[in-house]
Amino acid sequence: MYGYDEEESIYDEWGYHSSLNVSVDFLLPTGIYIPMDIPRNSTMHDVKQLLWKEAILYPLFSKLVSPESYTFVYITNYGLQEEIVDETKHLSEFDLMHELPVLRLIQTQGNIEEKRIVQEIHQLAGIKNDNDLNIDSECINFRKEMRELAVDVSKERDNLHWKDLLEREYPPTIVPHLNENTHYLREFGLIQLRYENVETSFTIKVNPKWIATMLTKEALYTWLSKTKIRLPSNNPDDYVLEGQAKEYIVGDYPIFNFNCLRDALVSKREALSVAAKAPPSLTLIHVATIRKILPESSMGILQMQQASIAPPVPGKRRGQTWSLWQIDTHFCVKVLRAGNVTGVQGDKKLIVHIGVFHGLETLCATAYTKEPTKEGAVGNEYIWNEDCYFDINTCNLPPSAKLCMAICAIKGRTGGTKKEKKDNNIKALLATATPLAWINMPLFDYRQCLKSGILRLNCWKWNQGETLDSNNLKPRGVVTMNPDSDEAPFLEIQMVDYNASVVYPPHEKVLEEAAHQASAQANDVFPHPAKSHLLQLSEIMKKDRFDDLFDNEKHLLWHLRLDCRELYPEALSKVLLAAKWNSYKTVALIQAMLQSWPPLPSERAMELLDFQFADQRVRDFAVQSFESLRNDELQQYLMQLVQVLKFDTFLNSSLVQFILQRAWQNRRIGHFLFWHLKAEINTEPNVRLSLILEAYLYGNIHHMKELHKQHEALNKMKTLNERVKDSKFSQKDLKTRAKKALTDTASQDSFAEALTNVECPLHPHLYLEKLDVERCKIMNSKMRPLWLEFQNSNVPGKKISVIYKNGDDLRQDMLTLQIIKIMDSLWKSEGLDLKMIPYGCLATGAASGMIEVVTHSNTIANIQKSKGAKMSSAFRHQTLFEWIGEKNQNKADLEQAIENFTYSCAGYCVATYVLGVGDRHSDNIMVTEKGQLFHIDFGHILGNFKSKYGIKRERVPFVLAHDFVHVINKGKTNEKKEFAVFRQLCERAFIIIRKKGYLFITLFALMLHSGLPELTSLEHLEYLRETLALHLTEEKALQQFRNQFKKALTVAWSTSVNWFFHNVHRD
Repeated sequence: MYGYDEEESIYDEWGYHSSLNVSVDFLLPTGIYIPMDIPRNSTMHDVKQLLWKEAILYPLFSKLVSPESYTFVYITNYGLQEEIVDETKHLSEFDLMHELPVLRLIQTQGNIEEKRIVQEIHQLAGIKNDNDLNIDSECINFRKEMRELAVDVSKERDNLHWKDLLEREYPPTIVPHLNENTHYLREFGLIQLRYENVETSFTIKVNPKWIATMLTKEALYTWLSKTKIRLPSNNPDDYVLEGQAKEYIVGDYPIFNFNCLRDALVSKREALSVAAKAPPSLTLIHVATIRKILPESSMGILQMQQASIAPPVPGKRRGQTWSLWQIDTHFCVKVLRAGNVTGVQGDKKLIVHIGVFHGLETLCATAYTKEPTKEGAVGNEYIWNEDCYFDINTCNLPPSAKLCMAICAIKGRTGGTKKEKKDNNIKALLATATPLAWINMPLFDYRQCLKSGILRLNCWKWNQGETLDSNNLKPRGVVTMNPDSDEAPFLEIQMVDYNASVVYPPHEKVLEEAAHQASAQANDVFPHPAKSHLLQLSEIMKKDRFDDLFDNEKHLLWHLRLDCRELYPEALSKVLLAAKWNSYKTVALIQAMLQSWPPLPSERAMELLDFQFADQRVRDFAVQSFESLRNDELQQYLMQLVQVLKFDTFLNSSLVQFILQRAWQNRRIGHFLFWHLKAEINTEPNVRLSLILEAYLYGNIHHMKELHKQHEALNKMKTLNERVKDSKFSQKDLKTRAKKALTDTASQDSFAEALTNVECPLHPHLYLEKLDVERCKIMNSKMRPLWLEFQNSNVPGKKISVIYKNGDDLRQDMLTLQIIKIMDSLWKSEGLDLKMIPYGCLATGAASGMIEVVTHSNTIANIQKSKGAKMSSAFRHQTLFEWIGEKNQNKADLEQAIENFTYSCAGYCVATYVLGVGDRHSDNIMVTEKGQLFHIDFGHILGNFKSKYGIKRERVPFVLAHDFVHVINKGKTNEKKEFAVFRQLCERAFIIIRKKGYLFITLFALMLHSGLPELTSLEHLEYLRETLALHLTEEKALQQFRNQFKKALTVAWSTSVNWFFHNVHRD
């Protein structure tokens, strides 16, 4: 390859280069070898044409047919052969062997469009090799069933009415709630009406209670009666109304529920008198225009793909089938050998810990092997051939039972009698054992057959800091094997082979057994519990999930389970945790009990998807409660639902089916499902999540193509970021040489094409039309995030600004903003609009993602700096009020801006207090020109505050600076009235979210296994419990909040001091 000159270098996926050409070797089907210099920015179509012109000069050219009959193939850096099926891509975009690029030309075989789709799906799902997914019969069967389901979904989509399809592809933003105590519907609203490609417009009166079809009908008749312009049709069913940013008025909703019409149809009681806003604009669109943006049928491709999936490998033929309940002998596992184990040093010896678990509950005592009988130097192999018996009979294994195993190193034991060694065995193991690798395995396969025979399990290496139980096991870990079969440590075990298929009894038999147990144990359930028992039960119900239940309380809960069903149905989780899962009789009673348990609110049912609730019938019950979730609610909880997919014992669970079906029915849900799955796969490879992502993409190929464009655009953003992070650019170069490198690279054809006409990952209803290269900049922080500005194709003349980050895990920011958005939704449902700005934030990879830029806003630090000297700006409290006044010089506008500030400040005071948001310096708090305050950068939450020399920087429970009080008091001093209103807003906001405290606890609890550094254990959730005061009465909780409010106000001076030091350090 070529060297490069620093001043004139080109940068692309291959690195730096001074030449516009690259040397490539071509191998023709005739065996002829041709070396050529190719313009590196050429498309593959152009490369083929250049090759053809050169090939004319070589022998055997006459043996070749037309160029269209051939396809390029190459060897990737992973050593895999890849076919180039998209010839619009540029040469520099392919993962060729950079030192010696070789392209081979082969005869095209098969359907190129099908190959292109398969290749793009593999790229999006993180699949390097198709065989990597066919690791067992469960995966193969899942893929086959998902392809069949994709065909059914495609057929259904093809048969939809065009308006129903439009609602799926471009779902409107719906505001479901209207609190009549604080808001009311106007008698009529005004809407400005246009027709597509026509300048003429009319203002019409509309009834807020109309549904979409009635509004469309009125709009069409108004247009026909007031203009002489001939329309393609007079039938209202042939038209739809479109707002800004592809917001279509479709669906069976009253029109006041549509976000784009809300302000014109709903008014706030006791609102400030402000200038009337211009009515929202709607455009009447004909069906012929709409059909151009609706997806075409994918049936042909899907049917070809369905035919290409191999059938699952049938299991071993067994002469007979036994019920698990027939095997009344001790459960046994034989440990054979282990290999590829590293980290065994000195006199350390290996042992294996094995536990039988149901969720997080151990079903019997943990077993330990002795030291290996043989240690081999080759491949670090260790041999045991040792039977491990467990204190549970095989018949009592619940259907979601799993083996949790760990390979541990212990200090070698020498000397002492045999009895002494035996007595001290457990103590020695626990005292000196160091975990090296772990693996969890379901005891039953997806067909509910007990596993048998010899099994080789590829283990996960233990990482420092991982949460283990007291026996060095990891029951919270995934139940899938490490996909790295070559390098991963492995453990080989042997399950008992009964020469028959041992299956868990079908559900009907389970219910029969439950009926038998219910009659046999009639005395076991209290038919008429005593008042004392009911009082005890009432006290148990007051406990939250952090309070451990005593054995006598568990006993009472189980015996009063039917009373719980009638009196406290939301306490199902407590009943399930009180049950003993190591008896098939109890399991039968539980599954029968679920048949008659009342449905739970989705917020309560979500808890049942946590790791500790492993039983599939319990999880099915929880999923049934989600059926009533609105799309906007489901989208709010999607981040957690993706996490709990890891907790399912089997792939094709009810939760997977529910999420996929809803994603196929609503493209916005599908969009965020894709990116949540993609971020998890990029963070830690997970075959199951890749399979689920693959299933979604096959079920919506039209959307897959859009997602692939987004994926390509983000890859280009990552390359741009890596370019400006080069060590040759110092911080001083960010506005000069580094900016020029950014501009030059972004202007290359391959970058310009990838960053044009692509859906915005943050808001899929917005289109990034074209990157405005000159207005892009590099931000001054360690990872050098990129500020990117795009032209907005939805709103001409308006820009879309985003920040692209590479090197920071944005999932914690995304989680915090999700919780703030849910808080905002709860407040609004109670009629309290606190003017929150939960801006968009999306993790798209392991340490990359996008953040929405809130335009027309500035940081407190910049505002202070603009008004005062460097050393005194943090202490000049009137600066912020003056700045807001400059931006709102009209009296009514200033009043509204101060109200916006007061309400938003109250919202963020409560939110940041409850969530324990730290590092609240003056660059992490911003204010819009309309007065809305909002916080950014949530790198420290749940009380994980920064400290200096062992002293915590944050001395206040939340930021209530004197600058803020000055604005709330409208620039006056000691103005008690305005501040009293602010205090009441804070208290009301706190009480509203405290009532849903269990929801926030659950949402955080379901993220405990996501790998976020500040959310790894239940101790982190204790902070939420304390700030929400869930262990107190509402009156005492409110008093606790008032004390914290007083403290924030009293110690507000410390905020100014912190801001002062931050400003000095920053400058």
